[in-house]
Amino acid sequence: MVKLVMYKKLFMTSLLFIVLLLVMLRISNQKNIVPELEQNLDVKPSETEVFDQVSPTIFEQEAEVSDSDYEIYTSENMGFSVEHPKNVPVNFYEDGSIGFLIKGPTQETETEFYDGMVVVFQKMPLEGKTLAVIVEENRSIYIDIQGAEANVSPIKNVNVGGVEGLNFSEQTGEYIFLPVSTDSYLSIANLTSDPGELGYEKIAKKIVESVKIL
Repeated sequence: MVKLVMYKKLFMTSLLFIVLLLVMLRISNQKNIVPELEQNLDVKPSETEVFDQVSPTIFEQEAEVSDSDYEIYTSENMGFSVEHPKNVPVNFYEDGSIGFLIKGPTQETETEFYDGMVVVFQKMPLEGKTLAVIVEENRSIYIDIQGAEANVSPIKNVNVGGVEGLNFSEQTGEYIFLPVSTDSYLSIANLTSDPGELGYEKIAKKIVESVKIL
C-alpha cells in the first residue's frame, strides 16, 4: 500500500504557489524531471519520491535480468543492503523510505498501482513494543480497512538474509518485518502486480531475498 505523499501549504498566501507547483509536477512527469527530495542521508536525492513523480523503468516485454545485471545498494542509515537491477534505480521518498519501481505497460498515472513491480523499504522505531506487537497492529489495520471481506493472512515466521522476522500478506501485497537493532525494525512492502506475466514477481522476489541486515 504505497500511497502518494501530498504537499501541504498555507491557504491564502500560497494559493498561487500551489497552482504553479501542480503545473510543475505535471511537466516534471512528462519530461522525467526529478523533483528535489527533503530526506535521505545516505546518498544525494537523485531520484523521486512517489509513483507518479518518478521516472520508472518501463518493461513492455518480458523482463529478463541476469545476475550480472544486478548491483548492491547499501544504506548505513537504514541498516541494510539490497541487490537490484542496474536499470531499476533506487527511488527516495519524502518519508525516508526507499523503493524500486518498474512501471508495467498498462499502468496509468494518478491511479492505484496495478501493473508493475514495487518494493519499498522503511526503517521504523519499535517504540518500546515487540516486533510481534508491531506486526499485529499493522495486520489489524488492513483487516479494519477491508472489513468483512478482508483477505489478510495469518502472521508467519520468515527468514531473510539469515535474520528471523515476521510477515503477512493481503490482497495487494506482502509485508515483511525484520529487526534491525534493539529499538528499530525494517519493513519491506512488496506490492508487485504482474497481470501481463512479464517477470516482475521474479525480480521482486530476488530483490527481497537479497536483503542483508548490517
